[in-house]
Amino acid sequence: MGSGDGMKELIEKLAAKIDDLKTSLDKLAPLAPVAEQLATLPSKVVALQSSAFENQEQVRALNLAILRAENAQREGRPHAEDNGNTTGEGSINRARQGPFPPLENDRPPPGGR
Repeated sequence: MGSGDGMKELIEKLAAKIDDLKTSLDKLAPLAPVAEQLATLPSKVVALQSSAFENQEQVRALNLAILRAENAQREGRPHAEDNGNTTGEGSINRARQGPFPPLENDRPPPGGR
């Protein structure tokens, strides 16, 4: 009767596994109506991260332009005002076009560190 006991034990393990799976499916059942929406979440997360990065870069460029305008004002130099030209001096878009005059903090460290 050794094989009968082994078969009984195997059936009990199988029944316990089926019960675990039923419990898991019962927990997932409420998500079924929104499964398609949940499937699109990864691509939406990537798009959101990309948008956040772009906005961060725009804020960084704007902060840099503000700092340089403040430094120019402190030094008594006139700074160009934005006259609608999106690539001219004084435009926040100029940061993407080319470098501003360097600030003290923008200089590379001496000795090639």
